[in-house]
Amino acid sequence: MKLSSMHLKAFGPFTDHVVDFGGPAKSLVVVYGPNEAGKSAMLRAIEALRYQIDPRSPDNFRHEHPDMSVGATLLKPDGTTAMVMRIKRPKDSLRVARALGDGLLEMTEALASSGIQEALTAGLSQEEYRRMFGLNHEALRAGGQRLARGEVELGTSLFEASLGVRDVTAIAQDLDNRARELFMPGARGAKGKINEALKRHKELQRQVKEATVKPRDWQDRFNASEHARQEVQRLDAEQRTLNARQKLLATLRAAAPVIQELDEAQVTLSELTGVPDMEEGAGQARSAAEASLQAAQEASATAKAAAQDAQSRLDALEPDPSAISQVAAIGRLIAKAEDVESLRRSIAQLEQQHTAQLGEVQQMVAAIDVGAQPQSMLARVPAKARSAEIEHRVQVFVTAEQALDGHTQSAPTAQEEDQAQAQGLPTQAAIRQLRIALSDLERQRNTLACLRDLPAEIAQANQQLDDQVHDLGLAKENALDSVRPLLDADIDQAAQELQDNASSQQKLRGRLTQIEPDLRNARAARDRMREDQAVITLDDVVRARGHRDHGWQLVRATYIDKTKNRDTAADSVAAAAFGGGRPLPEAYAHAVRVADERADGYARDTKAAAELKAKEEEIARYERDEQTLRNELAQSQEKGTALAQAWTEQLQAHALSEHAPLALREWQSLLKQAREGRAALQRLRSEQQQAQEVEARLTGALRAALQAIDPKSASGSEPITSLETLAREQDASIQRQQRAGDDSRARQTLLATQARQREERKAELDQKLADARARLAEVAQELLLPQDASPSAIRARIQEFTDLREAQAKVDELQGKLNQANAALDQIVSDAHVVAQALGLQAPREAQALRPWFDQLELRRTRANEVQAEQQAAQRDLSNANATVRTQETLIGKYEAQLRSLCDAAGVADVQLLPNVELQAEQKRQASAVKQRCLQQLRVASDLTLEQLREHLAAQDSAALVAQEEQCVRSVEEVAPKLEAARTDAERTRRELEAIDASEAAAQAQEDLCQTTASIESSLRPWMRLRLAHSLLMQAQHRFQERAQGPMLERASRYFQRMTDGAFIRLKTDATADKQVLLAERAQGGSIGTDAMSEGTRDQLYLALRLAAVSLRRDAGVELPMVLDDVLMTSSDARAGCVLQALAEFSRGGQVVVFTHHEHLLDVARRAVPSDVLQVAAL
Repeated sequence: MKLSSMHLKAFGPFTDHVVDFGGPAKSLVVVYGPNEAGKSAMLRAIEALRYQIDPRSPDNFRHEHPDMSVGATLLKPDGTTAMVMRIKRPKDSLRVARALGDGLLEMTEALASSGIQEALTAGLSQEEYRRMFGLNHEALRAGGQRLARGEVELGTSLFEASLGVRDVTAIAQDLDNRARELFMPGARGAKGKINEALKRHKELQRQVKEATVKPRDWQDRFNASEHARQEVQRLDAEQRTLNARQKLLATLRAAAPVIQELDEAQVTLSELTGVPDMEEGAGQARSAAEASLQAAQEASATAKAAAQDAQSRLDALEPDPSAISQVAAIGRLIAKAEDVESLRRSIAQLEQQHTAQLGEVQQMVAAIDVGAQPQSMLARVPAKARSAEIEHRVQVFVTAEQALDGHTQSAPTAQEEDQAQAQGLPTQAAIRQLRIALSDLERQRNTLACLRDLPAEIAQANQQLDDQVHDLGLAKENALDSVRPLLDADIDQAAQELQDNASSQQKLRGRLTQIEPDLRNARAARDRMREDQAVITLDDVVRARGHRDHGWQLVRATYIDKTKNRDTAADSVAAAAFGGGRPLPEAYAHAVRVADERADGYARDTKAAAELKAKEEEIARYERDEQTLRNELAQSQEKGTALAQAWTEQLQAHALSEHAPLALREWQSLLKQAREGRAALQRLRSEQQQAQEVEARLTGALRAALQAIDPKSASGSEPITSLETLAREQDASIQRQQRAGDDSRARQTLLATQARQREERKAELDQKLADARARLAEVAQELLLPQDASPSAIRARIQEFTDLREAQAKVDELQGKLNQANAALDQIVSDAHVVAQALGLQAPREAQALRPWFDQLELRRTRANEVQAEQQAAQRDLSNANATVRTQETLIGKYEAQLRSLCDAAGVADVQLLPNVELQAEQKRQASAVKQRCLQQLRVASDLTLEQLREHLAAQDSAALVAQEEQCVRSVEEVAPKLEAARTDAERTRRELEAIDASEAAAQAQEDLCQTTASIESSLRPWMRLRLAHSLLMQAQHRFQERAQGPMLERASRYFQRMTDGAFIRLKTDATADKQVLLAERAQGGSIGTDAMSEGTRDQLYLALRLAAVSLRRDAGVELPMVLDDVLMTSSDARAGCVLQALAEFSRGGQVVVFTHHEHLLDVARRAVPSDVLQVAAL
């Protein structure tokens, strides 16, 4: 269903905007919109119209979501129209609309019919519609690049183009990878989710089996576990006691020397009680103060000597204060020294130029008037406004003179006569016959144009029909009528029956393939059972258990009961007889093991017999199933043979060649195309015959009309084009003669009127010329010229006055420059006298004597500056030296105060006594530090107080402490391995007890087993879906290559030839080493691959493939407009025109909408595509 127009009522940037897609004949629509014009919104609106407005649409920036709507006028296949409006609703959003005029629509409350909705989508999902009937620049480029890289074989490339997807291989690989993540068959399948679950399932089955088997000696192991636990507790308590004793002894041994050092420090403190406490580093502070005091005294003496030297230098200097005060003025004069000579030279040159220019002015005045003075003549020079007025008067005079001359020359010299005499004209009947023939020819212009194109079209259609007949395998064209096609229902039924039979056979063979290895394995297992069985009887079990029970009675009597009245000698003999030379516990353990083995063996034999019987039954069941499947397979094969025979007979009855049902469908489709091609060929031949008849009729009519006018003008053998040329020449000649006859009658009247008007015009021009001459005479007198001076003389005199004014301006300019130069020189001389007066000197009067005087002035300024610099340096040195003296005197007082403060702290009057007091204070400080350190060490080493430590140490000496500590260490070392062994034994017995009491472990293992089974079942279904999707995709690709690859390649060749303007004439395949590739055959010969094509040509090839794929879908009844967005960006204007022609050809019977933001493509489209097919729209 085609689009006639769209009403963007409220969508994106549009409000009540109408886009006209043209009438039914307009199959190619080019929509232009510049950037930001809403082209992307328009593309989304087309898709929203067909499906639904996206709930999260980005096109609500101007209209709120509930207000969004888009409508369209649709063209039905029967030529009628339907108007609909899509609103934003979750359901029932497509409504019937009515027209308001100018393409605007108004929504009604009626819902659109299901037929309209079905026609809008053609049964395709939104994603399918985008892939097949939409193509933008990015998808086009991606397809072209994949063709260039040759990433996939030809069949896959064509299959992708037919589906509108980018990478079928990647999709298939993704399906396979996702399936492998779930399950990977074979020995390498270890990382799949199902593989891991199966491995876990097997391990859990083993754990369940082990956990449900309970040993009989639970009580013994429980007792052993309790005994081991108690032994661990006893040894652990003993170890803690020994560790505490060892820690105390180590603490006492470490604290003894610390306490001794503490006592010594306390004695020293007692001896130095009267020594004052001084700060740490007091000695260093004293030494530093003494050294700094000495350095400050030396620096003060040095600074005083420097001050005396600076003062001596100041006294020796003789400054020049006058020169110093005039330093700036002297500098300015010296800077002007070079200007003096320059000004003198300039004055001389200016005086010379001024004299020459003044002479030129006098010459110019003399040329105008010999006796006149320059000033009086300059006063007569007209101003610019007056000069303009004079020029105007001159121009008026010249114009009047030229007008009069022109009027005089244009007057006729004699009375003109009418030269246009009416000549003999053909009869009115002949003229009418000629013009009727020409009109009839113009009406049949299109028919004659078609006649020129029809031979090529007939030849092409004939060749195409021959190719189709050859492709069908028929001998000649007439065989098309003898074939009777089968109905699609019959073909589908036969195909379904054969497919069902083939699937049934495949399933039966698959089941046989599964049964055969199972049957072989069952038979091999049965044979092994028969070979490996060893029989153990029930008597063997009873005897072994009796021997075990007898041993238990001996163990109980010997180790548990121990009654006084028992005969120990008899028990010893019985134990020796039971053990056979082994100790009784070891012999009893052996008896228990033998009894268990006998019981297990008997149970195993019983189980093996049952398993052997079950295996025999399993083999019999497999054999029955195998025979049944083979019988069913034979029946299915017989049925398949019968179906194939029936199909062959049905083909023979309809005179059809041998084809499979699905292949026959394609063959019959080709047959239909061939019959349509033959009908089209017949239509072309009929059109050619009718056009030839029209041409013959028009030729006769033109020849008869020409002979009626001039019997010699048509000989009877001219083609229609020559006859048309002759007829039009005759018609033009007749029209010229008719116009000439009409003009001759008005000629005389016109000449008389013109003569009267000419005389009036001459009188007017004479008066204008006289007025202009009078005004010009006034100007001539003003310019000192005769009154009859010509315009050129007046203009020359004006130019002389202008030159005189310019020459006088140059004289004035030179005089001004000369005055400026003299003033500048006089100023320099004046400045020199001012400076000389300030310095008490005599300046020269003449300018040429200034330069030597300037040199003397420079020497005096230089000497004054040097003296001033020396004075300033000496002054700085004096100031710095005095400042240094003051600073050092301050430091001397500071250091002397520090030394007095140290003497006061030490209680001495002289600095010389400080070292002895500092030494005693340092000894006192060190003894106090030792005391604090010892007390801190004792607090860290032990929780005991100092008095408690002294009490422990008073009871024993250091040697006894060492001996006791060594004994304690040995005891700890003896207990440690015993405790470790006890812990190991306790852990072992605990594990053995837990292994026996495994009911909870068995339940947990069973629960884990169930969860693993559920995990396998949940993962199996998605794995099957993925494998099925992969298989279906590969089958679809294979069917496409068998059925549609040839027709699609043929159609793509036609489109590609048109797009490249015949540069490539055919697409073909080439089988390389591992895959087929696509080649394009050039018109001049030779073929190239896609990797050798230019970027634009590859894009055009991919577009041709997509058009071919869509045309196949269109043949299957899927009729939707194709929407292309900026697909011409890589094409030149010439190629773009060819692409648009191919799109116009493809759009016949359908519709193609091309969006672009390049305005020049509209002109390309108008030149390339006929106007009756093309519709241009703008956003």
